Amino acid sequence: SFGFEEERCQEVMLAVDEACTNAMRHAYAGKQDETLVLSLGADEAWVEIELRDEGRPAVPGRVGQKTAAVPALDALEPGGLGVQLIYEVFDEAVFAPGEHEGNCVTMRLKRPGK
Repeated sequence: SFGFEEERCQEVMLAVDEACTNAMRHAYAGKQDETLVLSLGADEAWVEIELRDEGRPAVPGRVGQKTAAVPALDALEPGGLGVQLIYEVFDEAVFAPGEHEGNCVTMRLKRPGK
């Protein structure tokens, strides 16, 4: 758990699930036989989760942070919240659509006490 409380871990899992759901829905147009690559890394200060796909690149304007508030995290279910949930949960989130194919989203959390 890298020092995170259980509630924070649940928020992270929901946001990562949302990122995977978005990749399947949008990059792969709902196809269920495609590949997602999820990587996890950590150092003393940060935990980093990276999700890559080889699907249709996201439209850059659709992956920006919005100003609308997200409902309470404990009332959410996976799907339908898009990238806003990812921005709300993580300290840093970078969406990098490929030029011709694929997407990469890097989600970072500061470790507790760092």
